[in-house]
Amino acid sequence: PSSTAASHVVVCAAESASSLLVECLPSRVVLYEPDLASVRALEVYCAWRALQAREEEGEEGAPAAAPAPPVRAYLCVYEHSAEEQRYLTAVRGERDAFRKLIQD
Repeated sequence: PSSTAASHVVVCAAESASSLLVECLPSRVVLYEPDLASVRALEVYCAWRALQAREEEGEEGAPAAAPAPPVRAYLCVYEHSAEEQRYLTAVRGERDAFRKLIQD
């Protein structure tokens, strides 16, 4: 896919993020009511896009195209809401699990 094909915005609920990222190849993503799994899927997508951009730069004989812009991601959560607390609790649990793995 060319960088011009990935110049649109995707706004989606967390549960549909993974499939939409692969299908639409957006350069901007707005997640409302994010959960930890959708944020991790978004991180993987961003890393994949960055890797693709580096590989396109390194191809010899390839036409000089503008590199794909970095993905911009926005998470929309009401401050002090139950959704925010649920997300922060999941992040803390993940952090604690990694700390325990590192310490053991």
